[in-house]
Amino acid sequence: MTEIGHSAEERPIYSVQIHDQRVNHNVTIVIVFGSHSREWASQNSAVFLIRHLLNNTKLHRHIMTTKWYIVPVLNPDGYHFSTTKSSLWRKNRRLLANSKCVGVDLDRNFPAGWKSASSKKGWCEQDFSGPSTLSENEAQILKVFLEKISYTDAYVDVHSCSQAILMPFNYQKVDIPKDSLKSMTDAANQMKAAMEKTRGTKYAVKAGSDLRVVGGTSLDFAFQDLDIPITFMLELGYVNKGETREDLLNCFHPSDENLVFLEKECLQGLLALNQYLVSKHQPRQKSPDDFDIKNQGSTKSTLYAVSLSSALFQMSLLVRNKCWQ
Repeated sequence: MTEIGHSAEERPIYSVQIHDQRVNHNVTIVIVFGSHSREWASQNSAVFLIRHLLNNTKLHRHIMTTKWYIVPVLNPDGYHFSTTKSSLWRKNRRLLANSKCVGVDLDRNFPAGWKSASSKKGWCEQDFSGPSTLSENEAQILKVFLEKISYTDAYVDVHSCSQAILMPFNYQKVDIPKDSLKSMTDAANQMKAAMEKTRGTKYAVKAGSDLRVVGGTSLDFAFQDLDIPITFMLELGYVNKGETREDLLNCFHPSDENLVFLEKECLQGLLALNQYLVSKHQPRQKSPDDFDIKNQGSTKSTLYAVSLSSALFQMSLLVRNKCWQ
């Protein structure tokens, strides 16, 4: 486990790297959770994924072939605020200069499409994209983290709750190149099939712009600016048909029973993506500048990572069982 930086309120942001050090790895997956703080299924699914990769012996083949880089909570300040003060809070918690407003939507703060009108909302809006691109610590940290990995086969940003597997582009209604579209569609369809087996939920596979046109997402940044060949925004949950407070609470804060299903769907979808990558991957020689967790932040042992996952799991139970105002 590596501390890759600090939030606006100085909370640590961690990356958990999971792989079997005894074997050569030719596939690398980066998964980010919790950029939008109110989407509790995301953070909980991170804990679920970590625990199963570490403890479920049936999944060992997935860590023999692959390096998993997992950021469990990109927005720890917002998550803390959402789970203690205002449950529908979405942004980070940076105090904006010369303004009474607080926070920036981290998934509108990346360079790709940031200048689009759809991203430049009022400073107090929940989806405010920031005073400038990469203005936020958390967005900068993720950018640097991704750049330090010499090659990434797939990037997934996990959200809720639109029940969809979204591909680039999010900021414009333009098709990605045909080769990329085919590989992403094939991978997404395998994810969709695996997720459906959990309880029959049918996830849509489409471009992010088919859901809504917005700029500044890490989905588009990873694909367009970092040239990661497969990038998805995984939207857990169900299609929310209302905008009342009750609708939003049901969507972003699922019941205990529903949350367990969402965690399982997320896990199965990510494992299916891993299987797809392994089956299609051509072995490559390890580059001397391949990312090494010793080169970024403070590194902690696997035992500490297990302790972290247990602590996060206990926190997730507390979140589930307490009713927030």
